[in-house]
Amino acid sequence: MVWGLFLFSLVASVAQSTLMNEFSKRRMQSSCDLYLYNLITCAVAAVAMLLYGGIPQVSLFTLLLGAAFGLATNLGAVFKLLALRSGAMCYTLLIITAQMMIPALSGALVWDEPLSALKIFGALLMFVSVALSIEYKAEKKATLRWFLFCVAALLCSGSVGVMQKVLGYSDYSQEQNGFLLVAMAVSALFALGSFLYRRYGKGEVPTLKLLSAATPAAAINGVCMVVCNVVNLYLAAVMPSILFFPLFNGGALLLLTAVAFLVFRERLNRVQTVGFLIGVVAVFLLCLG
Repeated sequence: MVWGLFLFSLVASVAQSTLMNEFSKRRMQSSCDLYLYNLITCAVAAVAMLLYGGIPQVSLFTLLLGAAFGLATNLGAVFKLLALRSGAMCYTLLIITAQMMIPALSGALVWDEPLSALKIFGALLMFVSVALSIEYKAEKKATLRWFLFCVAALLCSGSVGVMQKVLGYSDYSQEQNGFLLVAMAVSALFALGSFLYRRYGKGEVPTLKLLSAATPAAAINGVCMVVCNVVNLYLAAVMPSILFFPLFNGGALLLLTAVAFLVFRERLNRVQTVGFLIGVVAVFLLCLG
């Protein structure tokens, strides 16, 4: 059962990033399209979480932490879409995957968790990988914009990991379903506000049609979001960390790299290829540490 759930969550994670890349590169024509897509995703995620866990009672602590989690999740999705639109899928996701450095560092500083030499070396390798990913000779502004979007998505995703640790170490760790329901609801409300501001405050008109193929893709994305959050919280508790994190993060990254090359026909130059391979090694070291 555990390995079945693992594969289910892994497929959901790969599907989520694949759908986001397809939308950002082939269907997103304006900022309003982005926020409409994100609204559909978050609304479906909120409904899916409600159907799964009902409306449990939660403490004020869980309510506030869940709201912060939902805001960070929403912003992370927006920055991830912008990063995917601006740069290569494989390298974008590689950089965002490095978000695991943030919970690891917070664990060492706040909860006295050991910070191993592997994690430190993996972090250093990740910096080398990122440096090699940047194309300095052409389109400097576009490259910088892509990199900043990646960093913003990384920080949001990293803060999500920190908040999961805060909940896990608190006296309210059993309120996981309520925590995720609040997070998905707040994320949906923030997405709605962002879309309404763009649509009526800025006067932007979305080119995305509700009856287009992007709508079911956004809905599937929302379901995948809930699957990954619910299942991974369970797997992280029942599987050894040294097994779960390397297999999940590394497996998802390798599968998404195959998708980027085979489906989206992405290509890297020699320097970027070396940097990417160094980044893959860095991810595994961060997981194993």
